[in-house]
Amino acid sequence: MVLNFVKYHGAGNDFILIDGRILDNSIPMDENMISHLCHRQFGIGADGLMILYPSDLADFKMVYYNSDGRPSSLCGNGSRCAVAFAFAEGFVEDREINFETFDGIHQAEIMEDGIVRFEIHDVGKWKEEEDFIFMDTGSPHMVFFKEKIDDLDIQKIGEQWRNASPLKEEGSNVNVIEDKGTIALIRTFERGVEGETLACGTGVTAAAIALHIKKGLEEGSYEYALKAKGGDLTVSFNYAKGLFSELILTGPTKRVFEGSYML
Repeated sequence: MVLNFVKYHGAGNDFILIDGRILDNSIPMDENMISHLCHRQFGIGADGLMILYPSDLADFKMVYYNSDGRPSSLCGNGSRCAVAFAFAEGFVEDREINFETFDGIHQAEIMEDGIVRFEIHDVGKWKEEEDFIFMDTGSPHMVFFKEKIDDLDIQKIGEQWRNASPLKEEGSNVNVIEDKGTIALIRTFERGVEGETLACGTGVTAAAIALHIKKGLEEGSYEYALKAKGGDLTVSFNYAKGLFSELILTGPTKRVFEGSYML
């Protein structure tokens, strides 16, 4: 059996993309298969895998899996890469796109030079704890503020806090940010990957919201710039009456290579 795929990354967050229209139904896309394909030594290697299917509700449907092979919640950078892939593969012809994920319909726009803007659903709830701020931006995130993050052991911090979140058994992603004024540095431990990734779109979004909470929650329209290990991302939003709306994650996507994997 042969599996055709394309590899993308969004600010270093890398993914295997598969066109569900031509996927061989005899290939068992189960937890074992997906985790094998995402394995960096024995498979193709990726932080996650996405399959795109036709949709009756939108331009296409995206099904996302973490590198452990399990279905996951929203992936911001993965969604941006899926949009670029859908445009390249002819799922859509317009640069303004809507697509279906596990939590409903999202809007996106393909700009020049591989930049993709992706809309995230409104956020109106968060929890401020002594050590962190917790919220759900399509995926659950804990955000910690530190004075210097370069030398931190993110693996240790992530493993320590992953299941200490309000979600307990389900666990949370763990983000550590350093506010440098005009830009914030961010490092993320992702559940499902069980390690640090070079970027995380929903994590960057949570970090931008946490920064605004920390700065006093003034109403109006804002944009925050964040620097992940794999690249720069921006998050814009409107904040009013306890609601973060018009949340837009913007950043680069890159088609890295395509191939056929012999199963």
